[in-house]
Amino acid sequence: MKKWVKRMGILTFLVTLVFFCLQVCSLIVQYIYQAEYIDDRLFYLFNMVIVTFLGISIFLMISLNKKFITLITSIIVILISINVYLMYERNQEIKNITNLSPNGKEVFAIKKKRETGEATYYRSYFKLFGRPHQEVPDAIDRVGNLKWLTDDIAVLTYMDKNQDIQQFVGTYGDRRMVRPIIMSVVTYAGSGKEEIRKLPLIRMELPSCNRATIIFLTGITYNNLEH
Repeated sequence: MKKWVKRMGILTFLVTLVFFCLQVCSLIVQYIYQAEYIDDRLFYLFNMVIVTFLGISIFLMISLNKKFITLITSIIVILISINVYLMYERNQEIKNITNLSPNGKEVFAIKKKRETGEATYYRSYFKLFGRPHQEVPDAIDRVGNLKWLTDDIAVLTYMDKNQDIQQFVGTYGDRRMVRPIIMSVVTYAGSGKEEIRKLPLIRMELPSCNRATIIFLTGITYNNLEH
């Protein structure tokens, strides 16, 4: 066996080990700190990474006959298929609304129950994990646009069960003292059209290091809301 092949096998096994340890840590963190992956799909994606890289490392480090290669490949395909199915089923129950800030330092995360529309805002830790921070006051019927006003302020626009447009503001860093704001701004026109009118002026006071900063949002339109 060539040295570079063996080295690649060791490298892929180390990748497998890293992701396996991450999965174990996620279970420990969830048990002790009631924290979980910021996006539920990560658990299944990491499982697929573990299975794939473990299979590759076995192929690279061990000489196998055709029978064992077929067997291991079949096991890998089955395990990946199971995780894809479980991820799909989970996604039918929980809709993950996740978005990374422009500077890559913050993660906006809301998990919504599809059946009831109840949603929970999560505070992220190390970009991978999150803890429930607060319940979104109004049940979400459809999700609109998510916009980062700055690197530490995100605004999610959505439609509630009463077909009113609401806004949820997530703040990070020095702005965590700001209580997220929910505003009912306009009633949906209906008539089967996926269209939302212009939002009126919104005024927000956000603490900075030495003074309050006033931010105005106006003239924002949102189309094609998703369930």
